[in-house]
Amino acid sequence: TYPPVFHGASISPAEPEYYENVTVIVDVKDEEGGSGLKHVLIQYSVDNETWYDLAVELQGHYFVAEVPAQPWNTTVYIKITAEDKSGNMNVKILRYTVTDTVPPELISFELPQNITYEHDVVVKVNFTDEGSGPSSIKIMYRVDFGEWKEVEGYLDPSSGLFMATIPAQHYGAQVDFKIYLYDRAGVFAVFPSDGAYSYKVG
Repeated sequence: TYPPVFHGASISPAEPEYYENVTVIVDVKDEEGGSGLKHVLIQYSVDNETWYDLAVELQGHYFVAEVPAQPWNTTVYIKITAEDKSGNMNVKILRYTVTDTVPPELISFELPQNITYEHDVVVKVNFTDEGSGPSSIKIMYRVDFGEWKEVEGYLDPSSGLFMATIPAQHYGAQVDFKIYLYDRAGVFAVFPSDGAYSYKVG
């Protein structure tokens, strides 16, 4: 006799985020004349070695299970084992990688108290990203409504803040700037979303 036959196996959502549980939907049958389906086992693994059993529900003629949310960039393996009453088995493997499309969030930023033409301006930035985590910043700035210029930021290990340095400008200059935040998945956000922050040089 033949083993059970898979007519479909899918996950929802198709590209899960780090905060989403994943529903596994399986359509498997023992063909006519077979001994009949005995059980369907659905397991998941994050290393393809240790497997965890999931609770399986029959909804209509679909077998359904739920994989708990996993961290960003985790590759999740799903093993579906269908066995008929004669002991014939069929196994199907699905896999997906957890995504992060949620942009970072700005917590705060800080400028020096006295900005003068003699000194560069170090912008200190604190931001968060729940999914993949903070990666980097850059600042776009312009002087007296001129061309926008870019400065790359860096992480200051002692404070845990990201910093970027806008070069010193002439007395009385107006400097406008925007802060770009990047997470480890490459998703970015711009603050402010409209317009720009600004300061006057004394």
